[in-house]
Amino acid sequence: RMKTFIFLNPYSKPGVIAHECKHLVNTIFQWSGVKINTSNDESECYYLEKIVDLAHNAISYYKKINQKK
Repeated sequence: RMKTFIFLNPYSKPGVIAHECKHLVNTIFQWSGVKINTSNDESECYYLEKIVDLAHNAISYYKKINQKK
């Protein structure tokens, strides 16, 4: 099982987060041998949504635990 990472500034703008997450979606699809289909991109959008949610949650958690310091 491969692991992937994206590195973000915790104060990145939402557009930057989505931009970097899209790179990750492209990488996952490429590794899996899936060609991105612009006329039927629903699966790509689900992956992007999930990864952006994970990034947002990680940033929120980081801010929360570092707020106390």
